[in-house]
Amino acid sequence: MEQRLEKLAASNQRLAREVVRRRTAETALRKSERHQRKMLADAERVQVQMRDLSRRLLIAQEEERSHISRELHDDVLQTLVGINVHLETLGREAEIDLVRLRKRIAGAQSIVADSVRAVHRFARELRPMILDDLGVLPAIRTHLEEFQRRTGIVAHFKWFPEVEKLSDARRTVIFRVVQAALSNVAHHSGARQAKISLQEKKEGTILEIRDDGRSFDVVRTLNAKRYKRLGLLGMRERVEMVGGVFEIESTPDHGTTIRASFPSGNSPREKPPTVKGRTFL
Repeated sequence: MEQRLEKLAASNQRLAREVVRRRTAETALRKSERHQRKMLADAERVQVQMRDLSRRLLIAQEEERSHISRELHDDVLQTLVGINVHLETLGREAEIDLVRLRKRIAGAQSIVADSVRAVHRFARELRPMILDDLGVLPAIRTHLEEFQRRTGIVAHFKWFPEVEKLSDARRTVIFRVVQAALSNVAHHSGARQAKISLQEKKEGTILEIRDDGRSFDVVRTLNAKRYKRLGLLGMRERVEMVGGVFEIESTPDHGTTIRASFPSGNSPREKPPTVKGRTFL
């Protein structure tokens, strides 16, 4: 009888120790779960703050580009044109017909003319005045003409006139996405042609840029170092900033498609980003 009581007491002690151990483990687990939830909440809060900062930076960048473009056009360009006119007058009024002097004047005029063209190009790339003066469609058509002339890549453009009724912010985003996407086509894809379309559907306005060039691994590129992202994150941020959805598809033998969807109405409605990657280099 005593042996049975001793065994029972020993069993009860082991059971008590096990209960204490499990309670300790459960307490530690609950603390760990609370800590993990806090860390996740902090990470999400930081992510939201970073996203908000990124969007503010994009807005500030666009405003600064507009300011620089106006300054280049109003001040620097007029100064260069004035220098050119002065040199031309000097060349006509030179009483001594010195061949060397005239050659120097002609050379100076050539340099100034090149500078004028460079400033024009710089101003267009920063923010083309035609975007503010005439709208996004003329701005895209003008950009495509320059793109085809410079790269030799054929660009087709389909649009609907009502796109000009979109807000200034969305029209600017559309132009910037076209600009950045075509830059990628020219520098990375090896494409022979690109197709740009602006369509109005039931779900809203759809912008698509398709090329017939090399495909790439979308996910790997988005997760790569900053200089290898091809401006994709910047495009996505711009689209999401005005309530749109950004998509990328890149498949072998079908090239790459960049799509930006803007819901009906001009008030931004946030949607989660969509990235589709089904291909590798």
